[in-house]
Amino acid sequence: MRKLITVGLLVTVLLGIGATTVGARQDHPAPTVSYVVQAGDTIWGIAGSVGGSEDRRAVVDRIIALNELSSALVFPGQELQLPAAG
Repeated sequence: MRKLITVGLLVTVLLGIGATTVGARQDHPAPTVSYVVQAGDTIWGIAGSVGGSEDRRAVVDRIIALNELSSALVFPGQELQLPAAG
């Protein structure tokens, strides 16, 4: 009986540790900043402003995905979520 209790406690502890580890590995949404498109802005130019040395094409793709855009066209007054500088 004592072995059964010990095994039960060990299993409970291991399951608890596993659940904590899984929770810690979950992806968290990347931080974003809000930006209102100005006249003359292009998504390519905006990506260059926020992307730093990162490949601009990757930043454009991320902006399109973040905002669920169907194309790279943006319009003055449109509010976009941009990847925050990391």
